[in-house]
Amino acid sequence: MFRKSVLKEQHKQIIRTATPLSVGFGFQSFMGISEVLVVARSGAESLAGVSIAVSLAWMMYLIVIGFVSASIPLIAKAAAKNQDQAAQVSVLSTLVILACTTLFGMMALFSTVHFIHLLSVSSEMTKAVTAWVKAAMFGFPAMCLFFGLRSIGTALDQTGFVGKVLAISAVAHLAALMMFSFDSPWSFGWGAFGAGLAHSVASWVALLGSFYYFFLSPKSKIKTVFPFTWALPNLGLEMKHHILLGIPVTARIFLVEGFGYFLVLILPLLVTAVEISAHTIGLRIASISATLALGVSSAVAAQIGSARGRNSINIAFVYSKSAFELGLAISLLCMIGLLIKTPLLLRYLENEGASISIIFILLIAAYQAVVVIQTTTTGALLGFEKTIAPLIATVVGPWCTCLGLIFLITRILEINIQIVWVCLVIGYLFSSTICVLSLNKQVSHERKLVTENDINQAD
Repeated sequence: MFRKSVLKEQHKQIIRTATPLSVGFGFQSFMGISEVLVVARSGAESLAGVSIAVSLAWMMYLIVIGFVSASIPLIAKAAAKNQDQAAQVSVLSTLVILACTTLFGMMALFSTVHFIHLLSVSSEMTKAVTAWVKAAMFGFPAMCLFFGLRSIGTALDQTGFVGKVLAISAVAHLAALMMFSFDSPWSFGWGAFGAGLAHSVASWVALLGSFYYFFLSPKSKIKTVFPFTWALPNLGLEMKHHILLGIPVTARIFLVEGFGYFLVLILPLLVTAVEISAHTIGLRIASISATLALGVSSAVAAQIGSARGRNSINIAFVYSKSAFELGLAISLLCMIGLLIKTPLLLRYLENEGASISIIFILLIAAYQAVVVIQTTTTGALLGFEKTIAPLIATVVGPWCTCLGLIFLITRILEINIQIVWVCLVIGYLFSSTICVLSLNKQVSHERKLVTENDINQAD
């Protein structure tokens, strides 16, 4: 009876932490794809994107529900046998809860954004109401992030320091999202500027607070990369896409951008090296999960900024990147069910947990490097913007990442490689479809502009 009560209370705590966190990250990670639907002027393409996304989401949801049904008895049985392993085994249930709530958030966001788009084209009064609806829609997941991050911070540090740092950062993100929602999709008003400023403040608060706690505070006994991987992506991306909007390309931009990307790509590796000294399996798992969140955070920052850049060809690349991020997320959700081999996973993490963090960071860093090449003036001067970059962004980058994940996952779980191929192909086919839709739309728009320009010159 005592073991059952402990297990029940433990699962309540998991739900309190995982549900708001997954809803927050789930909503934000799918904003980029939603932009494709919002700004698409052709109803056919928009409906095609919605139908593909919703049908695939429902299919993935049914698969995850099957995994939930299969895993709950295993969790209860393992926890009842050995109470010391209860916290370790609960990792599986946490992942399942994250998957289910994220999929719920994805389907809700698709339908909500499409509905808002239909409203926004009707009248000025409706547009004003739509702005408040958007603020609520973006503010809700930010508040979920606030509660989820505060809960994780409290769990990591009983003194509450980490929790306070993450909570302050989450509140700043909430303010940024609400300010951003009052700008029209293609404007460069104070809302976008305020959003970029608040994002950067949030990132610096989390970064400096985490740096102080982990390296300067005498109370520091925890080494994990979670606060760093959550905060760092915004430093370079948000400064580039928001605060520096409209400023001519100068050496100053390259300095700021280079500094930001150094923090995004290099510093997490250094912190991960420190994290190797951690011996608890829970912190290893937390750091790996946070490394995965690095990709989501980078995607969110790039989507919100670049999708409103003045260079219209960049929009297609951002959509392609967003589509790939979503496709990769779906692929990972497909593979969550394979984590039922819990003892094998835990044994591997105990021996090589830190190396997994490093591998994931390197994979994400390689893909981010493609975006850097594509969006800088250097890339434009070398002709990358309309030749090499589309090929890399839509084909080479995603498949290289998929191959790396195949190697990594098969090595961790010792599973049949055909199963992993199926999961990755499903996700990549989905992302490729969205890439094609967005790129075709952008090419058509560019041709229309060229044609109109030729006609005006002829007149």
